[in-house]
Amino acid sequence: MDNSSNSEAMIAEYLSRKVLDRAEPELALAKQGRMENIPGKNSKLVRWVRYASVDANITPIVEATTPSETAIPTSDVEVTAQQFGQFAQVSDELEDISAFNNLDQAADILGDAASKTIETLVINELVTEAAEQFQGGQADADAISATEVLTIEDCLSASNQQAQDNLKPHRDGLYTVVLHRSQMFDLLVEGDNVAFTTIMQHTREGQRKIEKGVLGELYGLRFMVSDLLQANDNMTSVSIKDNFVLAFEPFGVVDILRRGIRVMRTRREPSDSDPLSQRQKVGYKFWYATKYLESGSKRAIRLQAASGAG
Repeated sequence: MDNSSNSEAMIAEYLSRKVLDRAEPELALAKQGRMENIPGKNSKLVRWVRYASVDANITPIVEATTPSETAIPTSDVEVTAQQFGQFAQVSDELEDISAFNNLDQAADILGDAASKTIETLVINELVTEAAEQFQGGQADADAISATEVLTIEDCLSASNQQAQDNLKPHRDGLYTVVLHRSQMFDLLVEGDNVAFTTIMQHTREGQRKIEKGVLGELYGLRFMVSDLLQANDNMTSVSIKDNFVLAFEPFGVVDILRRGIRVMRTRREPSDSDPLSQRQKVGYKFWYATKYLESGSKRAIRLQAASGAG
């Protein structure tokens, strides 16, 4: 009985899971979005519906009188999904002689690459669309000096702006701050705020596993770190780092957990281009799109600041 096709299908499924398992935990910003599936079969258009908040009604209902209808404003946001992917080559010598499973290693590396692709697409959208705030209340990035660094007060100021605009925190009641790694260092060593270091060390200790990338919680903020956030020199050659303060679901993303990342592997069989079957290839491909859901709002605030960590 020929089980080769079943075996190939099992290998492809295994590699797909491995790439996704490697990619998904590495995402910090992307997991804060509102997830939606690609319609599939008939369209590449992804659509999100944004429901606006409704004011309180303090008028009592009169008995036997029909109350006035409350209209809930909605807006549609659409974007066309695109395909992304990469592949790597594994030689027969590596596969036959090496003590390591090179396909497994390739899947791990490609999983890391997939997570970087997704996270970078989200960051690029936020850099373009998010509201801006500058460390210390400065007017712009060029006014920031190297001696001033990010503080807890800057993060709280951004979340307070979101609260004043009636932008809700995440379902657990926390706004999310995603930090550039250099500014995570600045906050951890902030001399006048010993509480930050202490709470970061003991947040939910012993209660449940802290999600990867989460530093901890303080003052109604959840702090996370991303290694992919940008840094640019301002006009006075001060390195200015990006951080983001996020209210509830500020942007939409394609749900890769449900849609999946497809992994393809070429079989080691003779071909015109490889008559001695010396190499095979493994790669991934997925559909993705991300879109800021409310243009001009403070649902995401790009908080730019200098860093003492260099």
